[in-house]
Amino acid sequence: MAVDCRVRHRCRAYFRVFNPTSQGEKFDPAGDYVRRWVPELRGVAGRNVHRLPDGPPAGYPEPLVDHAHERQVALTRYGEISTRR
Repeated sequence: MAVDCRVRHRCRAYFRVFNPTSQGEKFDPAGDYVRRWVPELRGVAGRNVHRLPDGPPAGYPEPLVDHAHERQVALTRYGEISTRR
């Protein structure tokens, strides 16, 4: 949770839910870190390693969660908590 107090000292809490794909694209644009630690993705060129446009390579597992859906679930839960105060 973060707090935004920039406008006339009216503070409001907001929640940031990180997306691992976006974070990878932002902080590992060439995909070098991913390829170093995920051997199944070493043959995937450049930044394609973050989105796998040609599908996952052989031996690479399917995603365990749908991040877009889980983000919505988390924001809903955070909203419920913040309205209790």
